[in-house]
Order: sequence, then C-alpha cells, then structure tokens
Amino acid sequence: MCAFTPQSFERVVDYILSPGTPKTEEYLRTAIGRAYYAAHLTARETLLAKRKVKPNKKGLIPHGEVIDALKLGPLPSVGDKLHQLGKMREVADYTVTSQIQLTDAQVAKALVTEIISKLPNAV
Repeated sequence: MCAFTPQSFERVVDYILSPGTPKTEEYLRTAIGRAYYAAHLTARETLLAKRKVKPNKKGLIPHGEVIDALKLGPLPSVGDKLHQLGKMREVADYTVTSQIQLTDAQVAKALVTEIISKLPNAV
C-alpha cells in the first residue's frame, strides 16, 4: 500500500468528477473540500520543507499563515488562489442554504491543479 500524500485528495476530486459518478450536491461539496485540502496540505508541507512557516506553540500551522506565506513568495497569485479555494470550501462546508453546482466543483479542480503545479516555483 502506498503512503498517503496530500495530493491523494485530488484523486477523490477526480473520482467525483469522473463520468458515471453521481453529481449530487453532497458529492460536489465533498469534491470542493477535498480539492482545498489537497492544495492546502501540499502547500503547507512544501513551505515546511523550505522553512517558510513553522508550527505554533500547539504544533499547528494556521491556514491563514500558509496563505500569507505564499502571498509573500515569488508567485503571490498562488496564495490568492488558495484563499479563493478556501472560501469555496467554507461555503461548501458551512452554508447549507447555498446551492453547489457541478461548475463549482470543476472550478475547485482547476484551482487545485494550478496551485499544486505552481508550488515548486511559489516558495
């Protein structure tokens, strides 16, 4: 069995968006959340490895610190995109009155793909 990597969450997004998978709202909301965590955790681990962030006293790195560190890097747009994806995740997870569409999950997929592909040059 392969070790888990944060990018593994992107495979969940791919599965949900693949033909034949139900595109019901709970699946689409899940796809957006998994896209965010694939991007966030990959960014966090990349920043940790390059010593651009460090855990706080509780051993955690707040989400905002990851975004801020990316915005201070050579490609600040990567931080902006992670922030955008985070806002999408918040709506998908907490705003039950908002209707999530297939296009929302597709945008999340495009964002995670772009963020992860640009991370090596963003820190």
